[in-house]
Amino acid sequence: MVSDYIKKLLKDKARLKKWKRITLALSCVVVFCVVYALTLPAITLEGKTICGMEEYTHTEECYQDDKLICDKEEHQHTEDCYEKEEEQPVEEENTQPDTTEPSEEVETVAEPEDNKQDESNEEEQQQESTQVTSEGFDLTSDANKISSVDWYYIKNGTETKIDVTGNTEIPGDAKIKLSVHYQGIQIDYLKTNYNRTLIFDLPEMFRNAGAQGSIMSGSTNAGIVTVDNGKVKVQFNEDYLNGLISGGKTTIDGDFYVTGEANLSKVPNEGKKTITIAGKDYTLNFGENPIAHYGKVDVKKSCEKIDPNSDYIKYTIIVSAGEDGCPDVKVVDTFSANSNLISYINVNKTKTPLLGKENRQDSDPYETVETGKTHGSIYLGSTSSEKNPIPLENTKNDNEIGSLVWDIGTMSANETRTLTYFAKLKDGVALNGKTINNQVVVYSNTIKRVYSNNEFTPKVDYSMSKERVGSVVRQDDGSYKIDYKLYFKLNENESNYPVKDLVFFDYLNYEDAYSTDSNILKYVKYDSSSFNLSVQKKGDSNYSKIDKSNYVIQWSNDRQNYVTEWNGTDNPTCFKLTGKEGNPIIVNPGDSYYVTYTLIVKPGAFAEVKKDSIDIKNRFLLSASNVEKQYGDAFDRVWHTEQINTYKWDEKSVESATTEDTTIEMSRNRYIKNNGNYSIDNSTENTFKVPTGSYKYTVMVNDTLGDWDATSVQMTDNLNSNKMQYVGYVKIEALEETKKEKNLSSTGDWNAHINTLDRKYKPKEVKWVRIDGETGFTLKPSDLGWNNNKYAYRFTYYAKPVNQDTYGNSKVTNTFTLTGNVVGRDGIPFKISDIASNKEVTITGNYQMNVKKSSWYYESPKVDGENWSKGKIYWVVEVSGTAIKKGTIFKDTIVKDKTASYLHDDSLVGIYKGKLSDDKSITSFKDLEELKTTSGLVDVKGEFSNLKVTKQNELNVTAKDNINLKDQKLYMIIATEPSSLPTDYRDYKEYENQISTNDDGENDISWGSATKTLCGGADILKELGQTFTYDGTKITNIEPGRDKGDTTKIFKDGLSDTGPGLYASWVFKLNYAGELSGTYRVLEKIPEGMDLAYIRVKWTGPKQDTIQSKEITNLGSEWTPKQTKDAPTDNKGRKETTTYYVNGNQALIELGDFIAGQVRDDYSVDVQVVCKVKDSDVLHGIEKTFTNEVELQTADGQKMNNATSSATLKGQNLEKSMTLNQPANEKVKFTIKANPLGQEIPVSEGATLKLVDKLSNSLLLDTKSIKAIDNDGDEVVLKPVLKDDNTLEIEIPNDKAITITYEATVNAPPGQKVDFSNEAYWEGYTPSTGVKVEQNEYSYAAGGTVSSGNNIKLNILKKDQYNVSTSLSGAEFTMVECELLNDGTIESKDNTFSWSGTTDANGTLSFGSGSATDHVMQYNTIYKVTETKAPKDYVKSEQELYIMVPRVESGKNDYSDYVKTCIQDKRIKVQYQETYVLTVLNHKGEITVEKKFKNSANHDMNPVTGKYHFGLYENEDGTNEDGTRDPLQTIFIQYDEGSIDPKSNKFINLELDKTYYVYELDDQNNPIKDSGVHVINRLEYITSYSTNNAVQSGATVTVTNQSRVKQLPSTGSYGTLIYRISGAMLVLASLIVLTNINKKNHLNDKSRNRRKK
Repeated sequence: MVSDYIKKLLKDKARLKKWKRITLALSCVVVFCVVYALTLPAITLEGKTICGMEEYTHTEECYQDDKLICDKEEHQHTEDCYEKEEEQPVEEENTQPDTTEPSEEVETVAEPEDNKQDESNEEEQQQESTQVTSEGFDLTSDANKISSVDWYYIKNGTETKIDVTGNTEIPGDAKIKLSVHYQGIQIDYLKTNYNRTLIFDLPEMFRNAGAQGSIMSGSTNAGIVTVDNGKVKVQFNEDYLNGLISGGKTTIDGDFYVTGEANLSKVPNEGKKTITIAGKDYTLNFGENPIAHYGKVDVKKSCEKIDPNSDYIKYTIIVSAGEDGCPDVKVVDTFSANSNLISYINVNKTKTPLLGKENRQDSDPYETVETGKTHGSIYLGSTSSEKNPIPLENTKNDNEIGSLVWDIGTMSANETRTLTYFAKLKDGVALNGKTINNQVVVYSNTIKRVYSNNEFTPKVDYSMSKERVGSVVRQDDGSYKIDYKLYFKLNENESNYPVKDLVFFDYLNYEDAYSTDSNILKYVKYDSSSFNLSVQKKGDSNYSKIDKSNYVIQWSNDRQNYVTEWNGTDNPTCFKLTGKEGNPIIVNPGDSYYVTYTLIVKPGAFAEVKKDSIDIKNRFLLSASNVEKQYGDAFDRVWHTEQINTYKWDEKSVESATTEDTTIEMSRNRYIKNNGNYSIDNSTENTFKVPTGSYKYTVMVNDTLGDWDATSVQMTDNLNSNKMQYVGYVKIEALEETKKEKNLSSTGDWNAHINTLDRKYKPKEVKWVRIDGETGFTLKPSDLGWNNNKYAYRFTYYAKPVNQDTYGNSKVTNTFTLTGNVVGRDGIPFKISDIASNKEVTITGNYQMNVKKSSWYYESPKVDGENWSKGKIYWVVEVSGTAIKKGTIFKDTIVKDKTASYLHDDSLVGIYKGKLSDDKSITSFKDLEELKTTSGLVDVKGEFSNLKVTKQNELNVTAKDNINLKDQKLYMIIATEPSSLPTDYRDYKEYENQISTNDDGENDISWGSATKTLCGGADILKELGQTFTYDGTKITNIEPGRDKGDTTKIFKDGLSDTGPGLYASWVFKLNYAGELSGTYRVLEKIPEGMDLAYIRVKWTGPKQDTIQSKEITNLGSEWTPKQTKDAPTDNKGRKETTTYYVNGNQALIELGDFIAGQVRDDYSVDVQVVCKVKDSDVLHGIEKTFTNEVELQTADGQKMNNATSSATLKGQNLEKSMTLNQPANEKVKFTIKANPLGQEIPVSEGATLKLVDKLSNSLLLDTKSIKAIDNDGDEVVLKPVLKDDNTLEIEIPNDKAITITYEATVNAPPGQKVDFSNEAYWEGYTPSTGVKVEQNEYSYAAGGTVSSGNNIKLNILKKDQYNVSTSLSGAEFTMVECELLNDGTIESKDNTFSWSGTTDANGTLSFGSGSATDHVMQYNTIYKVTETKAPKDYVKSEQELYIMVPRVESGKNDYSDYVKTCIQDKRIKVQYQETYVLTVLNHKGEITVEKKFKNSANHDMNPVTGKYHFGLYENEDGTNEDGTRDPLQTIFIQYDEGSIDPKSNKFINLELDKTYYVYELDDQNNPIKDSGVHVINRLEYITSYSTNNAVQSGATVTVTNQSRVKQLPSTGSYGTLIYRISGAMLVLASLIVLTNINKKNHLNDKSRNRRKK
């Protein structure tokens, strides 16, 4: 049943095929006959049309509301429209020169009247041609050639069209734009007779005219427009006109425009001017009084201070009229800001005629006019305001400065007038720093026109000082004489007016920090007879004293009330010096004054304040009536201090403890104290013994230069502790001066001196008082028989420690006190009680103990530690001596002045006792653990108790019992936690701890402190010096780094091996903290992607002197020794040779010998490491961070520490720029500098780089303009590739600097704003790694436009896709007109002309010339260009290219909706040039290789990361016809990590019909020709090909790599069984369905048979 059904179906199908063949054949016959019949009339009528018009018939679309809206003209060709083939009669030879345009009557056809008129105009043009010069065709001579003239004015950037009937009022200062439209200019005639030039005479009211320059045909530059001497010249490019002629064009239409200014002198006063051009009137309206409103006028205002010694300022106003003159000119001059400081001079309220400079009086205003001009007048009116801009004469009030009015009158064209007047600065007002503003306004016919502002700032610059003259002198009466000088100079260059009413002030009681102590003012007196005032006028060589009758000195003690004669009981405390009434002190710039006077200080001042010195402090101030006051009445002030330090009322000194027993011999005058009184000591002893360990005290008393009698003064000395007692006697010497200087010696700054006096004494008498065993004594000189004298006294005595078994160390203070009265020279007593001096000594008992504090080391915090989160600083308290007394308290305290650290309850780490070897100290041990295990010290922490930590800044611990030391030492180890740590290299923080003890319960003994400095990078740190580029000659900094961009820090000779490129310079610093000693190694780890250039010693610390790089022995052969020879260092020009060793990306250097000087950066060394970038990604524009690591090692190679520093680099191996023409036009030039350093950039294959240059769609590349040169200027041959997406690809050498230039056309019409950009980057990388230039809202203007009608042209450029420098001939193209339908489809129009042609030897084909075989092309029309035949040896392009040239239709402001839609359609390529340039690319034969992967189960899998290579061969065995085995071409496919989709690549430039063989290459670059196992990218694969490897152009070869495993997975599992069962069930179901269909058909046949019966 099934077989019968199938046979029936086959039978029916065969019958159906037969009928289809018959129908198809008949259809072909019909189509052929119809087409043949339709083409017969076309063949008959076809010929060359000469009417220049297209056939056109209006349709329904041409009407709207029964109104014709189409701008096309109906026309049907007649016989007259075609070229006739009849023979032309032979004309006789014309021997006369032909000066007229050739006749075109042979092409004349019946035309409408308008066309006939044009013909008539052309004939007239021909007839008049002999009258026109070769300068150009004069448009103004032929009204018919000017179709229209439009006028515009431009104001503030806005262009407004002018109603030429006079209804538009034009601002007279606006730019005027004249736009002239011409028509029907015969091209050949213009070219032959008029040098391709049109001329046009501008109206006389048009001046200073200019033009934009270019004449544009669409976006094509067709010529240039210029303006010269009122004549416009439009000259067309010869190539442009030749192109029109070759295209069959005969006439051109166009326009040009110029802009200029209105010549208002040619405009009547009512403002309207009528201009006639080509027989048509144009009325321009500039409003009434146009010159007064808009005529050019300028004003300039200036001032100068001719004489700085005067108060007069000279002002100058210059008014200049423009080319139109200016009527009724008045100038108003007004002072505004700070007008109260100045007044006009010699200007009256009544209008007064001005005079010339030679006829005026001094300070009178005067006017400078041109020869033959009449002077204007001037007056002073009320102050000008908005309501009263031009004040009238006689209106000024006396209380106002008013405004100056200069009445000029009418000014002629280009006339200039100058007014000079004077103004005076006012007296008695502060002037300095106050800017006086002045404005001058020019009015014409009361219309405000222009203004100018001017300002003058009075300035004073001066020097002032108070100095002491000579030395302070001690006079015979004990007083002190101080001579002072008060100095003031008005500096000449920076001052511009005189200082008036100058006053000198001097205060002892100014009541600030620079006032003399009020208690001693009564002892300080001005010497009124000493005053002198001196002056040095500008130009004088010396100072001269001013007669005292010309100035006045006044006195005061309250700084308010001054008197000339001082009658007060107290001394005056201040004075002021002024000029006499009517004769003030006036200081002109360059003048200087000084005042000298004397101050007397009496010795009572010392006794009054009970001090050894007194300070005389005072203020010097200056005041003037015309200078701004800063300090009360003064404009400035200075201070001065003289300290007189000549007394020693009570001065104690103490010497160190004696080191041996001393015997002191005494004279007879010995005293002993009995019952409170002193009497003669009659003992026979004349010596006493001072034991070892005693302290010698000396006290100088009443060393007052003989000024005071101190014989009644009680003199007391006390020891504050029973731990010391006096020894023997106190020696008391009465001293008398033998010599003293009068002039005191001075030290200190210029305005703060310390004055001392040298003197010598001799003992007048010596007496001894027994004090042995005492702790204090008291006496008066009179007790010992000294009365009524002014001696100085010197006490000398000894004290010794006692009770030494009770303490170890203790402080004892000894104090000497004076009580009572001294008597002066005048017999007046002064109480000097409470003058005292003291000294403190630390004494040592039998428990002799010395304590020393030092810092040890820092321990980093433990990772899992809960406490000590910032680590530990270890400190050592070292105790030596005989013993530590029981109960001695040790106090460890944090010093708060430094960085804080904290003490914790467990800060007392340990207490150890013992003896270290002579060359050892605690700090010699590495750490606490080493100390415990190797030192031999004993832990004695148990011998101490009462451990207490207070507020985390003090730790106390007490000795339980006496601790004997003898030859041993005790060491306390204390840890503190720093509050903060240095975070960056070179950062540092200082921590300080101090130690004190107390063994007597009273006094703390301080033993000093220790400091620990923690540094960032203490032993080694790493820093970036700088990053830079090197081009073989010059080093250019990129990142300044530590070197601050100083490229001289780079050793250029060290770059000779690595050559040009991108570099990073690092520096590692060793021993920054100054804690290293000896020799160390440093291992440099060069970052991946870099090569080491050199290593050199760069700098050594000032105290380290030199560091040597040492030879390292016993290194393996893999280490290569290197040297950087004679490289300069940063140490004052010193040179060093550095030795180091290199092994791959590691370098090793050994440095020594370091000194552990413990001073930050003084014992360090800087070593420079310079590396060159070789990382391919970085050199291709990807930013990457390189981390350089150094490892500090011991001399035997053990790691100690490491440091790192990073540099972020991005190779700038592409530079791009663009050049815009000025003025802007449609052309833009681009420049690419590729690999500007000329370094070798890594490439994965071969020796070339591929540059990708992406142009935006708004740019049209001129492929002929592509040029390339190298650094030597030699041309480089390129094979640029242009892709469909406007991307240019260029291969260049990877080791040369190449500069590429080309031009592109901005694809936009003039005036339209467009954005464009251009970005260049390397193949295989993203655009973001490259460089980009862009221009937003670019537009270019044209001086005019030109067209030869509504026609465009198409130029097809045929190029090799893989070398656009190669043009291809022999390519055939067709073109048809299309339209965009409403549904978005693009269809060819029916019954339209079809273009066809072949590219010539230059690869060029043009359409649209307008011939019978090459019809004209239209704007706003879609054309489809199709390649029908490829050039020889090339593959035909299958693209269907749609093109259009849009244009705004005449009379419209924008494109039509249809054109806008076409512009937005991405299928349609739009250009705006009249000639559309279409570049079509072809390539030779290509074979595509696709790469795929399968797993071991033969299933598809994702690509495996790697690079896979493929070779192309001519023979199947992997050889070539010439017997070579190297591939003809090699390509690769790169799969990056994460790749999913298959990739492909192509073999290119192949012969079309030739058979090639494609093989994948294994890791040995051998072709894989079998299905065996091969190693690819270090993995084993089985390789298979989609073909038998023999392929031709156009083929695709899929190469599959299948992973290989030793055992295949088992087959026949349950999973596959399920699929087989499912498949069998589907087959069975299909048979059942077919059976049911057959049954149904059989039943239907039976039913039909029954119906027939």
